[in-house]
Amino acid sequence: MDSNRNFRELIQKRWDAGSNICVGLDPELGSLPAGVTTIREFNEHIVKATAEFACAFKPNIAFYEALGTSGLDELRTLVQFARSEYPAIPFICDAKRCDNSNSNRGYIHSIFDLLGFDAITVHPYMGQEALHPFLERAEKGIIVLTHTSNPGAAELQQLEVSLSGQQLEELSNGPAGSTDNIHRFLSRNCSNHYVMPLYRVVALKVRNHWNLQNNCGLVAGATFINELATIRQICDELPLLIPGVGAQGGDIESVVPGAVNSRGDGMIISSTRAITNASTNSDYADAAHLAALKLNAQIQSLRHP
Repeated sequence: MDSNRNFRELIQKRWDAGSNICVGLDPELGSLPAGVTTIREFNEHIVKATAEFACAFKPNIAFYEALGTSGLDELRTLVQFARSEYPAIPFICDAKRCDNSNSNRGYIHSIFDLLGFDAITVHPYMGQEALHPFLERAEKGIIVLTHTSNPGAAELQQLEVSLSGQQLEELSNGPAGSTDNIHRFLSRNCSNHYVMPLYRVVALKVRNHWNLQNNCGLVAGATFINELATIRQICDELPLLIPGVGAQGGDIESVVPGAVNSRGDGMIISSTRAITNASTNSDYADAAHLAALKLNAQIQSLRHP
């Protein structure tokens, strides 16, 4: 795979071209459209039908791992096909990985070097030390779960974290960050400690401490509009991968105003079922093309009202 590819450069060029849709590629053998017998055929037709509007493609690796070694072969073939036909469009692996640092090197070799992805989703729970092998890959996108789109996301992600004055100072003034007024992101300011929801702590950690290579992004779900908008306020410069539009209930007219950054871009708006399942008949590729066209046109009209 091409080691000269840089995720941030690729995604910025797609934004500049007016593309903000991240097309999910999560096929299931038992749910393929009528007349389609292989996931390779399905994936390739969806890629061809939507590439014009895609800022990225995003397979969830679980759908391929479920098929065993043949599924991973299909995933590698998919990335190679799209790289050959549409080299300007990056591929994001939705894998939500992070383990101890040695295990992470195995994930990195598999996902970046063998499968050929340009970016990966990771979870922050084990901290910067564990994520270091990912973060040091400056050419790749490291997209950190911050506030996800699933209904139970608030159970942990909105828990309030108590910070001492020293901890707040350290969070505010990391080597990769800026010194804005962090107090506006507190939920409470008590006499000897400060309170902030966990997802905001994660966003500030990424912005101020983890983004040393300018290769980080954040996952911010479309189904939590207020939290999404707060993440954008914290991290104006970082890409936001935004799942949850369409089938999960996220409303694009509410998403874009809170998610767009000060330059008018920064959004990787993920849509899977609304595009790839737009039809279950033989016209599925044409239906996917039309769904992607309509969604991207709607996004552009909201970006430039």
